[in-house]
Amino acid sequence: MNALLLDAGNTRLKWRLADATQLHSLAYDEGFESVLRSALPSSVDVAYLACVAPPRIRDIVQRVVLERAVRLSEARTMAQLDRLQIAYMQPAHLGVDRFLVLLECAALQRDVLIVSVGTALTVDFLRADGHHRGGRIAPSPTQMRAHLASLSAALPASGGAWSPDQPFATDTDHALASGCEGMAIALITASLEAARREAPETELWIHGGGAQTLLPMLPQACMLPSDVVLRGLARWAGLPCSDVTGYTPGR
Repeated sequence: MNALLLDAGNTRLKWRLADATQLHSLAYDEGFESVLRSALPSSVDVAYLACVAPPRIRDIVQRVVLERAVRLSEARTMAQLDRLQIAYMQPAHLGVDRFLVLLECAALQRDVLIVSVGTALTVDFLRADGHHRGGRIAPSPTQMRAHLASLSAALPASGGAWSPDQPFATDTDHALASGCEGMAIALITASLEAARREAPETELWIHGGGAQTLLPMLPQACMLPSDVVLRGLARWAGLPCSDVTGYTPGR
């Protein structure tokens, strides 16, 4: 069966065929629909969609996909699937992208703290037995900077550099980088410490568009694959999944 996997995030669409490794990505810029129409495979048997994008983007993706797919199924968060049991009392309140990452990571049977750095910064604690212990949500450093820039032209939305050894900056752009990225690092570090009080061997796994920026300040962290949501989507769809034996996220 020729299956197409699609991950419609907050700012871009990622997709690949279920039996392929090549990952495609397209931002929601002007002309998104026409570019998508020319970029997707011309024909597939079935398509599976994970979507946290605005309704306008969901409508475009569904319309374009159904021009070439016999069937389209959209993933929904479930209270329990395979080994995974989520902590939220109302499953629909847990974003489907977070759910699918948890589903993929649960197959590895590790105590892990999963951090996503995208439009938001999310933190989820997952036990080796598949029990999700809950999560945290905060603005990502990029969104912190964008909000401050919207309030004052003196606060640039990008630029600057810092290190944990030299957190006190001598110019505004460096101070913003130190403050906003430092807040994210502090939240992640505090969350990892809290998780390790319950499960001392908890590992830190990170992914998302802003993950690479924070990675140098998190020496204990490992990167999840860029298609981790799609891997979870394949599990949700019941498609053959790659063997997780010996799989370890890397730097």
